[in-house]
Amino acid sequence: MPSAGGGGAGGGGGGTASSGNTGGSGGTVGPGGAGGVGIPAGLPAGVTDVKSDNNDSITIDSNYAVENNEWNYQAASQPYSESIFQGVSNGTSFFGWQWSWNSSNQGTVLSYPEVFCGWSPWLPAGFHSPGYPYAIAGHTFHSTFDITMTTSTISGGDTYDLAYDIWIIKSTSDPTNFTASDIKCELMIWLDSKNATPDGVAPSGSLSANGYTFDYYYSPNQSSGTTYNWIYAAFSQSTPIYTSPVGDFDITPFLTYLTTNGVLSPDDYVATVELGTEVAIGAGQAVIRSYSVTVQ
Repeated sequence: MPSAGGGGAGGGGGGTASSGNTGGSGGTVGPGGAGGVGIPAGLPAGVTDVKSDNNDSITIDSNYAVENNEWNYQAASQPYSESIFQGVSNGTSFFGWQWSWNSSNQGTVLSYPEVFCGWSPWLPAGFHSPGYPYAIAGHTFHSTFDITMTTSTISGGDTYDLAYDIWIIKSTSDPTNFTASDIKCELMIWLDSKNATPDGVAPSGSLSANGYTFDYYYSPNQSSGTTYNWIYAAFSQSTPIYTSPVGDFDITPFLTYLTTNGVLSPDDYVATVELGTEVAIGAGQAVIRSYSVTVQ
């Protein structure tokens, strides 16, 4: 089921596992959450800060924060650990997250550690990047990233996706005062996955963007156990993308696809642009050497 969630800087993550503002590059970050077995070993050399509590976050700068978003930890059937970290290696800053999750239900997403940019409708009093939310009309959205991610199995399971999670609020919302009740759509763009498939009709279309062909998944009524309902739209393709294409990764075509097909209005607002790892089971680590989101 797609995740909703609500804590910390980023609010929810989203997706399913089955079975004008120019953001700087991703600077250094900190720590995240843990669920009872301590901080995992094997952090990268040069780590200077680690946090391991649910919804822990560290602000990189005025544009970015990293959150340990264990939004669905209650569904874990075994002890788990998850941390976010920051450090410096050979004069270059990095940040990331590390996880170890075991569950008898290998199709349920448990967490979404992430780097966050925007203003979360799940936690409007939390971290707020300047300028957000942005109307879709009249803006382009671009991102760059350089990520290394490794994973391994636990109890025979290794289920995850690496994805953008973009929360969009309604055109009728007050862009200076909104909450989760204003959410219209959760847009996910999957860069990699294993043993996982997006929720929704599979697939219900396709889109060519950034040199890849993405399958489009759509579900009109998601809630993830909350009292709110929203549209879930996801784009997924089969080639792992861990470095943004030459130039950048253009998010605009995905928004254009949804407005052209009547899912969104051009007057709706992009509230957040998040990038993280949805985890259902398994262990792993993501190290991000650079990350940026640019809105023009």
